[in-house]
Amino acid sequence: MKVDRALGVDEIYEEVKDYDLVLSVDAPLVDALKKRVDEARLGKFAV
Repeated sequence: MKVDRALGVDEIYEEVKDYDLVLSVDAPLVDALKKRVDEARLGKFAV
């Protein structure tokens, strides 16, 4: 797979915020995405 450019955390969050489940093996990325969640949610981000 060719990678044209890297996405920032904000861009990744905008792309995945409507998904029911987002999986990642990159712990710093998970922490950065969780920081953008304003309230505890079940279904979008279970935080």
